[in-house]
Amino acid sequence: RRRFRLLEQGADLQAAVEHAEQAVAATPDGGQRARRYHDLAVTLSMRHRHGGDPSDLDAAVATFTSALAAAAPDERLRYAPDLARAFRLRYERDGDPADLDGWISAAASAAGSAASGWSGLPEVAHLLGVGLLERHERDANPRDLDAAINAYDYGSITAARTGSALRPALLVGLGTNLTRRFARTQDPADLDRAVHAAEAALVQLDRGAPLYAAGLALLGHATHLRCSASGRRSDLDRAITAYQRLVALAGTASDDRVAHLTELAACLSARAQATGELNDLLAAVDAYTRAADIATGPDQRGVVLTGLGAAWTAVYERTGEPQYLSNAVAAQEAATREAASPNPR
Repeated sequence: RRRFRLLEQGADLQAAVEHAEQAVAATPDGGQRARRYHDLAVTLSMRHRHGGDPSDLDAAVATFTSALAAAAPDERLRYAPDLARAFRLRYERDGDPADLDGWISAAASAAGSAASGWSGLPEVAHLLGVGLLERHERDANPRDLDAAINAYDYGSITAARTGSALRPALLVGLGTNLTRRFARTQDPADLDRAVHAAEAALVQLDRGAPLYAAGLALLGHATHLRCSASGRRSDLDRAITAYQRLVALAGTASDDRVAHLTELAACLSARAQATGELNDLLAAVDAYTRAADIATGPDQRGVVLTGLGAAWTAVYERTGEPQYLSNAVAAQEAATREAASPNPR
């Protein structure tokens, strides 16, 4: 295996598989057998990555399972994460719910048996959280969402203790799913925790980091939700600032930019409604207009144009200028045409 990593010669990998199979066959039941199974499963996984043969992944799953079954209780932590990863790969290939359940079960076994200071725990917690969210998307079982939140929370706490680079990803996952749960429970504590998670993630991320935009989007979304729930003006100000920064970061014609401009416009419109500030309404019109210029597809354009029409209507009601009402009518008519267009979905 070592020579294969250096030279990537398939013959070396084939020889490594054969050697590992012979080692399993020659090892009696006992402490070493689990290790031999694990060595074989790792080698089969390498061959699957190299050659793409589906049977190698199937064999790896079966052999990782044998390694876990043969392991002593204090050794199971060594093997369970690899089994979870193999189940995940096969689930992503085949979509078999049994593989998703196996992924979650193996990751939960590893997370449950690990000491709180184990350096691998943040990765396992992330793996568990992703699996639980995948199952929640399929079954809409709220217990899976609750369990995913707990996994991300525990993983982020452990990541802080161990200095893991995964902490920002765990925090963003935690906050994102707290906002999802708020939609069901309306518990203000979930929004408070989501805002805190976004803030903690952003502190650790450079502006150019891949997760930075996700952290800003979480902060904008969570503070906007919290303002809607509590009427706290400072949260709306923070949401606007977050979306302004996101617009500056996004590509000039990306779907992300359309979404951020639309959210920014909605927040500006909400603040104008609360304060009567005309400049916020005009800024909302500008944001909706920029979003409409780059939006694609009837669904996306329809949402943006509807918002633009509402913003122009609010400007007209504030100023009494007939041209603004004409602009509102034109935007609403365009939104209606988009709704009548063939939907590519």
